[in-house]
Amino acid sequence: MLKRHLAIAGFVTLVAFATPVDSSAQMIRFIALWELAGDDGTLDEWYRQTHSQEVLERVGPWLTRYWTYRSHRLGPEVDRFNVTRYRVTEMWYPSVQFRDEASENMGQLSPAPPSHKESGDKTLISRIFVPANPTERFVKLIPPHRERPYFRWLMMLRFPEDVSTEEADAWYTDVHAPELAEVPGVLRFVSHKAISDPSEDRDWTRYSELWFDSYDGWKNAFLDSKLKFTNPPWDGGFPFADMISTFTADRPDMDFLQMKRRLP
Repeated sequence: MLKRHLAIAGFVTLVAFATPVDSSAQMIRFIALWELAGDDGTLDEWYRQTHSQEVLERVGPWLTRYWTYRSHRLGPEVDRFNVTRYRVTEMWYPSVQFRDEASENMGQLSPAPPSHKESGDKTLISRIFVPANPTERFVKLIPPHRERPYFRWLMMLRFPEDVSTEEADAWYTDVHAPELAEVPGVLRFVSHKAISDPSEDRDWTRYSELWFDSYDGWKNAFLDSKLKFTNPPWDGGFPFADMISTFTADRPDMDFLQMKRRLP
């Protein structure tokens, strides 16, 4: 059930997909998993000098954090997990109300540079809004900072259309997640329920992170061993849902709120 992610040509409007105002004042995160065709160096220059600066000019006053992580470009052995290989963006807002106010200023952004690998340049991106803090902590440890980065598996999930949100959440939190938490090598495992958006039918409904010491630790757990999980009431094998995922370090390589802004 690994459906491919959304294809968007030309430009990306990161925060125009507004969700209804939440009565709470909790901080929220916008998370985007990117895959762009082309040379990473050229794309990074566009991201740093053009894309991020346009975003800051339009919604910077409402942001508390604007980070991006480089995705690890792993081989085809991870394709079964519907992997993106360019970047992950995190934009944090003080609340849903702040995000909704900011979204009125976003509009269209400049397109990425033309692809050097294929004709008909495309941007592949999946996005989700979640509470800044996890809604569930299955392995609560936050590993200490170290010089060598940790290896993170980030994933967005949505369950079959004929399965209610309540049923899916109950199975995930009570059955599946506790089994994932027992996988050898998992250092941290947290999950976030999506902030609902009635304008998006069956959008991604959950975002989760699993941390490992290294790629080898993740590979030993999910590629080299034969893990067995309890099947849900619906059909399908692991991950038992539509998934899009990526792999990154535990810290960003660009912090746009701290970087020196470009001159006009």
